Amino acid sequence: MDKKAGLHYTDIDYSVFSDGSRYVYQGLSPYKRSTYRYTPLLAYLLLGNSYFGENFGKFLFVLFDSFTGIFIRRLIKSNLTRKQIILSYLLWDFNPFVINISTRGNSDSLICFLLVFVLYLMKNNHIVLSAIFYGISVHLRLFPIYFVFTFFFYYKFNVFKFGFIAGFVFMGLNIIFYVKYGNEFLTE
Repeated sequence: MDKKAGLHYTDIDYSVFSDGSRYVYQGLSPYKRSTYRYTPLLAYLLLGNSYFGENFGKFLFVLFDSFTGIFIRRLIKSNLTRKQIILSYLLWDFNPFVINISTRGNSDSLICFLLVFVLYLMKNNHIVLSAIFYGISVHLRLFPIYFVFTFFFYYKFNVFKFGFIAGFVFMGLNIIFYVKYGNEFLTE
């Protein structure tokens, strides 16, 4: 990752993701990496590190940051003036914190994208798709579960449909990875 000794730019978790991905590439469990505590889905997303080089995942995270900016603009486009839209573009796409987080290899850009994309889908009345992507986001990182009540209030009469689909996707991914990796998946 970082060639010089001393202060490293790359997030320590990125090397954990990458090592887990290398194990998956070899047909093994990502949990062979002693500190891999994430869903195997993240290791699968970073398989490009084995094909295209060790920085593939960083480029992927930067790409998701760009997609997040696109969907933020699509979300607010109808409600703001042109000047406000440009400002929102600058605040996200040229924010040094956002740039730093994704270029260091932190996977939070993926979660940010998924949550903004879910909001975009909700705004455009795509209940099924928003629930699917919400279920995926909760599977990747647990903290998006905090937004569930907001989404339930938004959908009012379709709350059961949204909840059932999101829960089905979340549990479906958990079952798939439990079948593949067993108790190791549950404990890690």
